[in-house]
Formats: sequence, C-alpha cells, structure tokens
Amino acid sequence: MAKTNNTMVLLELTANIVSSHVTNNNVTPDSLPEFIKKVHASLAAATAGEQKFDDSPRHPAVPIKSLVSNDNLICLEDGKKLK
Repeated sequence: MAKTNNTMVLLELTANIVSSHVTNNNVTPDSLPEFIKKVHASLAAATAGEQKFDDSPRHPAVPIKSLVSNDNLICLEDGKKLK
C-alpha cells in the first residue's frame, strides 16, 4: 500500500511540475514526452536518495579583501560591481 501511495504522489508531483512548466514556457508537443520522463526520473531519484550534491568548498568570485572600496561594492556570488 505504501508503494502505491508513493507512486501516486510521484505522479501527482510530476504532473504539477510539467503543467506549471508548460503553462509558463513554450514546449513543443514532440519534446513533451521526453520532458515528462526527465521530470519523473529526477523526482524518483530524489525520493530514492540517489541525488548527489556537490560538497566541494565554494570560493567567492572576488577576494574578500577587495569587496568594499570607496567607489563600489563587489558581489560575492558573481563579482558584479555595485554602487
């Protein structure tokens, strides 16, 4: 019974995601079945605990000492200069 319930939840989540994506983006009818398969496979992998996350340390785009100057502030994520 639990497996059937999980399958139904997975199908419902897939339908919601695909529906939202198709509503807000141009998707050709030919690409829709493959998109549905990819969404379903991604959700199935996530619920099975198969998703791997990148645990490598992150480094700022700019050295921390040069973040703030008299003229601008530099964003840590993308290195953009802000006034």
